[in-house]
Amino acid sequence: MAKTGQETLGRFADRVMKEKGLSRKRVEVMSGGAIKASYVGSIVRGEAKNPSVDKMKALARGIGVDEEVLFQIARGERPREKTVGSNPDIWYTRKILKMTDWILTRPDLLDSLLSMMKFDDEDQRNVVDSIKKMVESVRQ
Repeated sequence: MAKTGQETLGRFADRVMKEKGLSRKRVEVMSGGAIKASYVGSIVRGEAKNPSVDKMKALARGIGVDEEVLFQIARGERPREKTVGSNPDIWYTRKILKMTDWILTRPDLLDSLLSMMKFDDEDQRNVVDSIKKMVESVRQ
C-alpha cells in the first residue's frame, strides 16, 4: 500500500497515461494484449487490489515505463532514479520523432537550426536561453 502522500499505483498509471495521451485501449494494444483496457480501468480506479506480476509487467509495457518503477510504486516506495543505459521511454522517442517531422516540414526553422549548429557552444547556449525567455513571455 502507498505511504501517506505517496502516489498509488492507480494514480501513477492514470497520470502517466494522461501525460502521454494514452487511452486504456492504447495501453492494451501497447502491452500486446497482455492486459485488457477494462483491467487497466480497474487499476486506475483502485479496484484491482492485487494485480499479478504478469499484469504489472503488461501495464508497465503498455504505459511505457520501466517495470521496476511500477513495482516500486505498487510497493509504496518512491521510484529510484534509473541509471544511464536503462531502457528509453518509447513515448519520449516518439515525441522526438514528431518534433523532427515538425522541423522538417518548416524549411525556415530547419535552416535556422542548421545555421545554429555552426555556432560554438556558448553561442548555442545563448540562443537556447533566448528562446526559453521568448517562450516564457508568450505563456504569460
